[in-house]
Amino acid sequence: MEAALEGERRGLETTMSDDNDNPLLDVIRRKERQLGELLELAEKQAKDKVAAARQRAITIRQEAKIIGQREAEQFYQDQINLAQAAAAQINAKTTREAEDLARRGDQQLERAVQMVIEFILPK
Repeated sequence: MEAALEGERRGLETTMSDDNDNPLLDVIRRKERQLGELLELAEKQAKDKVAAARQRAITIRQEAKIIGQREAEQFYQDQINLAQAAAAQINAKTTREAEDLARRGDQQLERAVQMVIEFILPK
């Protein structure tokens, strides 16, 4: 597109080169320069915006990664705490059952001794 416009401009310049006093051609050339400058400015602004957007996307990804890692660590810690609480409950229940069995064993031991004595020494 630019090459085509440049070709047209050169063609106009060569056909009008004999007529340097043509104000219309000067206006066209001035406008062409202004539009070219505006186009360059617009391109630069667009590139700057794209670069800023890319940088912002990188920042957002980094922040999301940090937040995700933090939340994963919190979830992991919560699950560890739940598992420890469950283990503590199981341990407490097992301890109670063991104490109960020991108590019953002591009671049964007394009864067993009594039965052995009665068997060996009948009344």
